[in-house]
Amino acid sequence: MSKRTTIVLGVIALAMALFIGIFESGMLSTGELEARRGRVLQRFVRPRVSDVELVSGETRIVLHRDREEDLDEFELGHWQLTAPIASDADQDAVDQLLSSLEWLEARRSLSGISDEDRARFGLAEPRATVRFTVAGEDVTVVLGGEDPRGDGVYVGVSDRPGEAFVVGQDFVEALQHDVAHFRRKELFDSVRSADVSAVELSTQQERARVERTEGGWMLREPYEALARTASLEEIFSMTREVRATRFLDDGDLARHGLDQPSRELVIRRERAEDEANRAPLRLRIGGACPGREAEVVARVGDEGPIVCVTAESISTLDLGVDRLRESRLVAMRDDEMERAEIDGDADYQLRREDMSWQIVQGEDARAADDDAVADWTREMRALEALAYEPATDEALRARGLAAPRATITLHRSDQERSERVALGTTDGDGVWVRRGDDPQIARFPLAAVELLTAPAIRFRDRRLVRDVETNAQDLVVLREGVEERVQKRGTEWRVTTPVEIAADGVVTRDVVRAIASLTAVRFVADRASAEHGLERPRFVVTATFEGALPDEDDGADEHDHEHGEHADEEETPPRVLVLRIGAATEGGAFAQLGEDPAVLVVASELIESLEGPLASRDLLAVESSELESLALVRGGERVELRREGDGWTAGQGPADEARTTLILDRLASMRAVGTTRYGEPAPADGMASPVLVLEIRRRSGSPEQYELRVGAPGAAGADGWYHARRSDLAVGFRLGAAVVRAFLDYQP
Repeated sequence: MSKRTTIVLGVIALAMALFIGIFESGMLSTGELEARRGRVLQRFVRPRVSDVELVSGETRIVLHRDREEDLDEFELGHWQLTAPIASDADQDAVDQLLSSLEWLEARRSLSGISDEDRARFGLAEPRATVRFTVAGEDVTVVLGGEDPRGDGVYVGVSDRPGEAFVVGQDFVEALQHDVAHFRRKELFDSVRSADVSAVELSTQQERARVERTEGGWMLREPYEALARTASLEEIFSMTREVRATRFLDDGDLARHGLDQPSRELVIRRERAEDEANRAPLRLRIGGACPGREAEVVARVGDEGPIVCVTAESISTLDLGVDRLRESRLVAMRDDEMERAEIDGDADYQLRREDMSWQIVQGEDARAADDDAVADWTREMRALEALAYEPATDEALRARGLAAPRATITLHRSDQERSERVALGTTDGDGVWVRRGDDPQIARFPLAAVELLTAPAIRFRDRRLVRDVETNAQDLVVLREGVEERVQKRGTEWRVTTPVEIAADGVVTRDVVRAIASLTAVRFVADRASAEHGLERPRFVVTATFEGALPDEDDGADEHDHEHGEHADEEETPPRVLVLRIGAATEGGAFAQLGEDPAVLVVASELIESLEGPLASRDLLAVESSELESLALVRGGERVELRREGDGWTAGQGPADEARTTLILDRLASMRAVGTTRYGEPAPADGMASPVLVLEIRRRSGSPEQYELRVGAPGAAGADGWYHARRSDLAVGFRLGAAVVRAFLDYQP
């Protein structure tokens, strides 16, 4: 082949390629058509559809979309309604219509149909017609009559003239919509809060205006004060979510109460970068929607349609001026806060580092408890102002705010703004504070004092001990001057001092578990004072742990505490922890751990477990198989049950089997609800005049015979209990009132 021929053929090939590219750019490709094979609408390539016309009866609806420059080559843009009115289309409604066309499937296909068949199928005079334009080509779909077999309805397609199809009734439903269905329901385009410069909200009784300033949102009308950002966000959220439920096209403003609206919202967007988005948004609310009690009439701007919306969807407009004012001590959310400065008796900072908080005092930085920081900010956000007065110079001096005794400053992570709260003087009703440059000072509940003067210790890491429960070997509890020692024997716990007795496995493990993973409810002071009751503590708990500490990945504390640091398993020395527990307080009791002078609060669950001896609460139970006899002494009455073969006798005859089995089961499952003390009973326990004595004689085991004496009630009500003691044990128990009543009521 000559060089000249090669060049000529190359030019021809290039020309053909260019021709095909130009030709196919406006047509459906072979691949697109192949992907539609087997569908009723084989040319319905959804991304290429530009127009849809729906005709049903006298209703004609036309939808159109233009190509958008930033979309793919064959992808079209936003749908518009062009007839019978010009409006943005409801994109979801259009998508549903397009989906019904795209996925239309034939239940039966008929070929070779005649004009007579078309007339018989209702396709010559269709009840509905859909025309769509795809890649510049029109395709028409006609909807005929019902299939006599009941399979659906007949459909014809213009590009398949010799065929008809039976499709499901759902296709009919997809076409039976009026123009309102395809109109855009959103009243507003997306409102970006960053674009908003001012918000005006008016009712027939009041008007409010909020402006954005460098320091945040400020209420300017009807008075000047800090504005509540959260309430403004609710308004912005409402504009994004409110939807039209019905369109009223009569245009009569007075009829619908829009000439004198009940509420009016104006959002000014002078901060928007795009000048086209700077026009203010105006929403007017009129009267009730005709025929719909739960809806009201609304209109956006002067050109927008008159519509109905649910009253609930615009309820944010009923906030009122007081809800637009910021009444909380602080407003910043936890996820916004990067740093907090606390200036008072001891200056320090809370600083977020790698998603965790640190306490920073001078050059010293230590881990803070994330939950403690979250609790602090949550409690401040929960406090609401009780009263306000103008922040005049005279008022600032009188309320101690000209030279505040303490301040906190919360800094946002985006550095856009900060919140500063200054603490003034207290009076009988609360404490006065000023938030930033608020033109008003406010009186808050006295709880604000503790929050605004919180010592650094409040934020200390509350995880105090990270050991393993099974490492515990020895537990000593000093309670009311009596020392109780509980030691592990194998896997079981046993009281060895002041008596030798089985320990309660459940309660003892609760105590050991609480100490092995001791976490303070909160820290309250750097050192103890009289109110903490630690000079003469209620309990002193000494726990000894032996064995390897848990790995850090298992939740070990990575901070150095008085109980030791991590060590290799072979080198880990025993850990002796001493916990001193004092006066009760909210959530538990004051305590100190080891030599650390800091005062913390331990949980009330630990206190409840330590209230009484750790002796087993199951020591009152006796299995019926072990019993030889059981006598119940109640006042002057004595009822004795004696074993007789497989049954029981009472006096001269057999005891009632059902009632006796029930009372013996009670004895076998008897568990005290608590314990009281070691040693001799107190007179108030009522052991000198018991309400019930159970004389127990056992067939086996030791002791062979003893008494269970039930004395005076210790508490009444649903959780009532009685003092109870075994004659052979120097420890008191609390026996539930329901159990005592069952024995008092028993009749053989």
